[in-house]
This record gives sequence, C-alpha cells and structure tokens, in this order.
Amino acid sequence: MKASRAQAILFVIFLASLVLQILIGILSYVERAIIGADLSTLTLKLLAIYSVPLAVILAGIFAKPSKKAGKAATATGSQMTAYSAIVLAAFWNVLLLARSLFFGYAVFNQAVDDNINQLVSFLDTTSTASSFLIAGALAFFFTKQ
Repeated sequence: MKASRAQAILFVIFLASLVLQILIGILSYVERAIIGADLSTLTLKLLAIYSVPLAVILAGIFAKPSKKAGKAATATGSQMTAYSAIVLAAFWNVLLLARSLFFGYAVFNQAVDDNINQLVSFLDTTSTASSFLIAGALAFFFTKQ
C-alpha cells in the first residue's frame, strides 16, 4: 500500500469519527436530551481531542514533500506498517465512537442511565490514556521523510 493511500484512509477514519460524534451530540440536542451548553461542551471536547491528530494529518497532506521524499515514504512504508497504522487508528476511534454511540442510544432509551458529564469525562480520560495508539503511526505517515 502506498503511503498516500494510507494517509487518505487515516484522514477518513479520523474525520468520519469526529463528524459522527458531533452528529450524535446534535441529535441528542434535537431530542432535548441535552441543553445547548452541554452540546457546546461536548463539541469543544471533541474538537480538542481530534485537533492534534487532524493537525498532524492535514500538515502532512499540505506539506507537499519533494518527489525524492515521496519515494522514500513509499519505500519505507511497508504494507504491514500501513495496515498496522490503519488498524490502530480505527481502534482508537472506535473506543471513542462506541461510547458516543452508547450515549446516543441512551437518548432514545430512558431505561439506560447515562448523561453528558459521563460521556465528556470518558472521552477526556480515554483519549488521553490511549493516545499512544496513534502517536507513532501518525508521526510515521505524516512527517517529512
């Protein structure tokens, strides 16, 4: 797999996860499960969590490496490395997205005990504690070789 393809897949994973979680927050607000201040808190927390990974990805995309650097990235980026990076990024995003989906489920099922404070706390703690899963992969695929 070429490094550019791995970069594109990683970008889609992170962006789709961010968008889905924000949409869950908006849906919760529309269903009056949370108030406007809670939606703002959740949105700002998600933007803070995803700011570094997406900044690294976008910087790598817009950096426009020279042809020589691009060839080096492809040569050093073996398929196993690319797949490992994609799996780790997907796992990290699923950790966060699954909890947001559970919160979205609780919005429609009053029997489930959940609230916005528990969600925000989980996102904050889990994203920080699990950042090691994505740091190396993003640095490898999105820094100048």
